[in-house]
Amino acid sequence: MCDGVIVTSMYCLLCVCSQELIVYVAREGVATSDLFRRPGSHSDLKLIARRLSEGSPVQLSDYNFYTLASVIKVR
Repeated sequence: MCDGVIVTSMYCLLCVCSQELIVYVAREGVATSDLFRRPGSHSDLKLIARRLSEGSPVQLSDYNFYTLASVIKVR
C-alpha cells in the first residue's frame, strides 16, 4: 500500500506509489503468463490511476496482475 508515506510534493508521492506497484508486480506476478501483453480491466485501471494521482492508498492485492501491469504501462 502507498499509505503512511510522508513526502513534500505530489510528484514524490506518485514516484513512491509507482515504485511499490512495480516491485509488487515484479515479485508476485512474475509467473503470470503474457503479463504485459494481455490488457487488464479498463475500469480498474482508471480507478487505480486516479487513486495514485490523488495520493490515496491502493490495496494492490485486490487487483489482478494484468490490470496492475496495464497501470505500469500507462504511467
